[in-house]
Amino acid sequence: MPFAKIEGKVLHYTDSVSSSGSSSSLAIVFVHGLGSTQNYYGPILPYLTNYRCITFDNYGAGRSKYDSQTHPDTSIEQIADDVIGLMDYLKVHKAVIVGYSMGGGIETMANTIPNAATGPSTNQLQKSFIREMIMSQDPEGYCANCRAIETAKPPQYDAVSCPIYIIAGEVDKSAPLSGCQFIHDSLTGASDKKIDVLNGLGHWYCVEDPVKLGKMVAEWCSKFA
Repeated sequence: MPFAKIEGKVLHYTDSVSSSGSSSSLAIVFVHGLGSTQNYYGPILPYLTNYRCITFDNYGAGRSKYDSQTHPDTSIEQIADDVIGLMDYLKVHKAVIVGYSMGGGIETMANTIPNAATGPSTNQLQKSFIREMIMSQDPEGYCANCRAIETAKPPQYDAVSCPIYIIAGEVDKSAPLSGCQFIHDSLTGASDKKIDVLNGLGHWYCVEDPVKLGKMVAEWCSKFA
């Protein structure tokens, strides 16, 4: 299993080359949310084989072990720095960044989230996969990531200049559609922006409908390949 040491933190990652085998293919870096791991993106990767796909476990999540002595805290800014550090480590100079919202809770929430934060068509296998990702979290690492959300500062959306694609779930209670629409409308300086709504889906898009989501992400990335 590959690990990268970024600013003293050991991060587990997976680097999947494109189907062409070319190292010059467009890279996509995936950043998962709270209570999740890089495995969250597994269901959509078969639809992105034309690209170099890099997934990793955030510090304190999955196989990226939490160390309370050296790095007791994390933040949204530090997660962003970890992405840049991992790109430098892998010699990736340009990439599309795919990010997934944060939300959750641990044991009690592990029994609640798969039902409360998904759409009506989610089956039991999908709910079990979500529950397993939540239950696999290191409690201290999970709390550190909770603090990252608690201390996060509101972004300056009007200062964003790069292209932005927002995908929202119609029945997402963790990241409501109204909030996603507000972000989209606030991106006044983005060179290109788009918002699409996944009908009937909750918060765990990649698990709930990987086929539709995978194709949507692939179509957006084709603009930059």
